[in-house]
Amino acid sequence: MEFGVFSLMGYRERGASTKQILEEAAEQTRIADQ
Repeated sequence: MEFGVFSLMGYRERGASTKQILEEAAEQTRIADQ
């Protein structure tokens, strides 16, 4: 099964840095890939 990565930039914590958002997206992708 193939999964796409969707980054909901509007759905994030106020004050979250871009780096944090990208790290969380990468972590979620790794978990989904397992």
